[in-house]
Amino acid sequence: MPCAQIRDLTGHLIDEDRLILVKQLGQGSFGHVYRAIHAACSSKIFAVKVAPLPAPGSRENDFLNREGLIHELLSDHPNIVTMHRKFRTEKHAFMVMDFCDGGDLFDAIDSKVFRGDTALLKHVFVQILDAVAYCHERGVYHRDIKPENILYSSDGMAFLTDFGLSTQSKFSDVFRIGSPYYMSPECLGEGQRALVYLNRPNDIWSLGIVLVNMLTGAYPWSRAWSQDVCYQEYLRDPDILYDIFPISRSATELLKKVFEVEPLGRLAITKFREEVSAVDEF
Repeated sequence: MPCAQIRDLTGHLIDEDRLILVKQLGQGSFGHVYRAIHAACSSKIFAVKVAPLPAPGSRENDFLNREGLIHELLSDHPNIVTMHRKFRTEKHAFMVMDFCDGGDLFDAIDSKVFRGDTALLKHVFVQILDAVAYCHERGVYHRDIKPENILYSSDGMAFLTDFGLSTQSKFSDVFRIGSPYYMSPECLGEGQRALVYLNRPNDIWSLGIVLVNMLTGAYPWSRAWSQDVCYQEYLRDPDILYDIFPISRSATELLKKVFEVEPLGRLAITKFREEVSAVDEF
């Protein structure tokens, strides 16, 4: 069932009447997200993801089960949204998570929060790197890293969320999974002769695009493939990033290491963190 066909549950009691869904915050391909309050204590606020209950044995059911298990596995990290519990009813599947009061990173970028503030940008981006590094340490690859899947609080904290496309496999045999702006060339199938690609460097590429978003409020290209003129210009002259964006030479050199076409030559996430921390001016 497409999420648009899910009836609005605003005002409904859920979780054995412990929570009230008070406002719909957004929707995606897999369901709706609501702000919820505790029925006995309205100061306790949660985010609740609601999805239509898929058929047993279906692909959608497998994705939903995997998302819940993976999110539980990672919830103990300070920069990953905590999932408190998950449960199902006859018609819906629910995930109860921490509520973040600042919206998502896309909103912060759109509001130019990081523009010209190197200290804040580094503070927030390092948190994102730490969250993804923890995922990788636990054998999880997100596959849909983008500002909309990173929550941002009013006190400058970042929280990775939405593990609906994540996997515990080192390799993917499904191409073009995720969001096109953030897909690596190998994820798009660009120049691929192999039937699989590595998920770890694909996540690193996505993080590089997020960093460009935070620095400039823009995308370096629409897709990292041969049909994209901007990407082809970058391949001919990687220093074009310095020419077209208001970024420093240090930032340009860092991004060139992240946007290495060869996945195994791409900057490792630990080194990525070191180099971000060492940049004096973005």
